Amino acid sequence: GACVEVAVEALPGIAHDGVRRALHQYIDRTLAGHEERVAELLLAFDPETARPVLRSLAGLRREQAAAALARVARSRNPALRCEAIAHAAKSPDELRDELMQLAEGDDPELRSAALRTLAAHKVRAAGPLLVKRASDPSFQGLSAAEQREILDALFALHPPRAESLAIELVQKHGIMP
Repeated sequence: GACVEVAVEALPGIAHDGVRRALHQYIDRTLAGHEERVAELLLAFDPETARPVLRSLAGLRREQAAAALARVARSRNPALRCEAIAHAAKSPDELRDELMQLAEGDDPELRSAALRTLAAHKVRAAGPLLVKRASDPSFQGLSAAEQREILDALFALHPPRAESLAIELVQKHGIMP
């Protein structure tokens, strides 16, 4: 039982793809029954490292796995939180709705994390909402980093639409940083 925890704990330090793949296969086979402890370990991970383990948790379809995902979804790390929310979603629509809600919330860090997660999970249905955000006059009041985050997400999901929107923005407001 403790072996799966050792495997998960080792993940952040493993640079070799083959070794990491073998660890993930082992984790997949032995995760059931250890979800809570694994979730605890994931709280210290960056989203890239956590993503495959979160995917494994989501694949278990066990109550304990759902509880573990919910725990990571309450993390103080916005990026990790969004990643867990994405994996906990029961449908693509739920994933889109949950993350778009965060992407429009008050916390700028959480907004950025939600946008990056929408792009990483290729939630194309978020495209129209991103276009609306970028076309809204309030867009000009956002930090350059957040403007870039919105446009990056749009470019990841709809490159032609993002390009035409970027041209419109430059014509209307001049070059952006």
